[in-house]
Amino acid sequence: TINIFWQIGTSATIGVGSTFYGNILADQSITVNSGATINGRAVAINAAVTLSTNTINGFETGTVWKGDQSNLWSGANWSPNTAGVTSSSIAPAADVVFSVTGNTPQNQNTVMDLDYSVSSVTVSDPAAVTISGRHMLTVTGTGGISVVNGAGLTTVNTSVTLAGSSPSVAVANTAGLVINGPISGTNGLTKAGSGTLTLSGINNYTGT
Repeated sequence: TINIFWQIGTSATIGVGSTFYGNILADQSITVNSGATINGRAVAINAAVTLSTNTINGFETGTVWKGDQSNLWSGANWSPNTAGVTSSSIAPAADVVFSVTGNTPQNQNTVMDLDYSVSSVTVSDPAAVTISGRHMLTVTGTGGISVVNGAGLTTVNTSVTLAGSSPSVAVANTAGLVINGPISGTNGLTKAGSGTLTLSGINNYTGT
């Protein structure tokens, strides 16, 4: 969303109840109709930007899954904190958390529609969380993947690369963690915690 730009030679109108992603730059005016949401910025060069009780979500990047816009990993479904007060795009190399206490999280069956690299993934949501999609989730930090006590069943169906220097997968919940996608990496995998970790993919990671 940050790097999407819409250049309009005259004026622009955002439809009633619509959701707009990106930066809109109009030569004249911009009219945002009622119920419309802009995930980005609206800039008019020569005239006014007219709003009608709209929600404008800027580009503050988030780390906590909120899921209020869609189920897409790349969308504006992330909050910068567990209060869940705003929606934004995911931060680069984020420490991803699946838990929102300020608002009820939605779309916990999220779909990775692009390859993403994050520092770590932590799940503390009592509802079941599923990460699916045909793309690669790369975990680069030593925090690895962690499912804390009290979390619901966590299922990862994407391909996973454990790229940290000493990658770990910690499972402390009763429902457990299931990784169905193939796991790759060259620094091994350390299992921690008393919960059950199920690896059902055709894994090719090497190391300890």
